[in-house]
Amino acid sequence: MAKGRKEDFNFRDLTTGVVLIVNDRNIPAVEKVFEHEMFDNAILACGYIDHEAGITFEVLCMGEYSSNGKIDLRRGNNTTSMKLRYDSVMGVIILLEDEIMPNFQDKIDMVRKGYAVNEAVTKARNSFELDDFRHAQYPDDVLLIFYQDGLKPEGIWCRIESEKDGRPAAVILNEPYADFGVHAGDTVTFEWGKQDNKMMGIAVLPWMNNAH
Repeated sequence: MAKGRKEDFNFRDLTTGVVLIVNDRNIPAVEKVFEHEMFDNAILACGYIDHEAGITFEVLCMGEYSSNGKIDLRRGNNTTSMKLRYDSVMGVIILLEDEIMPNFQDKIDMVRKGYAVNEAVTKARNSFELDDFRHAQYPDDVLLIFYQDGLKPEGIWCRIESEKDGRPAAVILNEPYADFGVHAGDTVTFEWGKQDNKMMGIAVLPWMNNAH
């Protein structure tokens, strides 16, 4: 079982299985909702990606994690939904597999189904080429370079929503400072290439299409 802080794992590690979050500051709040015992120090949760809110953990139950690695879990609560956002989690994370949690599989399946995305977004999540310019907390958001002759290049966050002409298409999240012919809320496609041994994304802007 891999163990570390959230920053030690990539988004795929945190959102493709279940995690045990140990000695986290959210424990008092979770104890108000879920069955627990006096020495419980861990939260079992299902990690997933909320397209807009980023990496999120759906609480499954409380439990105790012992120094010898033993995990003792309580009963879950299938009628209650409690979410922990990435920013709020400060405890030690232990990666587990869905398959060893049969008692919680219905809730896990419900979460996975409820936050399913379209094929284009799924394809982008599976693309390791985008990881260098992908947001660590919001995996569907990428930092794209906007440039045009006579204007200072800008790095602008965009959220992948679809695919167009064989390229990923993303919605511009922030208004560009310069006039690139596009605005916040518009959709741009993008390409990527390597610079200084890192991949970077380049927005395909109207002037580029007009130049062909």
